[in-house]
Amino acid sequence: RLSGVFYLALDPVSTDEMRSVLASAFGCLARKRPDTSMCRAKRRVLVVDDDADFVASISTLLESQGYCVSSARSGKEGLEKLRAESPDLIVLDVVMEDGWSGYAVNQAVKFGQGFECFRHVPILMVSSITVAPAAQFSMAGEVDMVTPNSYLTKPVNLTAFLAEVRALLGDEADPVTA
Repeated sequence: RLSGVFYLALDPVSTDEMRSVLASAFGCLARKRPDTSMCRAKRRVLVVDDDADFVASISTLLESQGYCVSSARSGKEGLEKLRAESPDLIVLDVVMEDGWSGYAVNQAVKFGQGFECFRHVPILMVSSITVAPAAQFSMAGEVDMVTPNSYLTKPVNLTAFLAEVRALLGDEADPVTA
């Protein structure tokens, strides 16, 4: 039931949707997904940002595109929700509790002990910092630890944002059926 497979028997789906759900279910047996009946076969996006207006607007945009969205207001809460909800994508701010919170979350997800099951979850960092981490810390020997899968600056170009979300999730068209 936690993986969503149980609900497929109650409401038949297409072959492609079945493949997607099964691939997700077996992707990492240690993960748990809460109440998949609400978001059956939808991609889950976790928005981690302390700006309530940004979270509300981005959540509305993503939900209008068929994504199931949850949010966290701090890096710490974001890591807790990651474990509890197993999202397919993380949209992450940099400056929250402090000036490095987003980088710390990125490092924890990509390299931290206890997050091995989430290494595959792409991170789209969205910040008002105009220089991407790879450029800002280019001289650092461990720049990969703070470099997300993709980086966009605020204010967000909505078309570019949605294109990046779809690319990171491997969704070419409709996020609900991908």
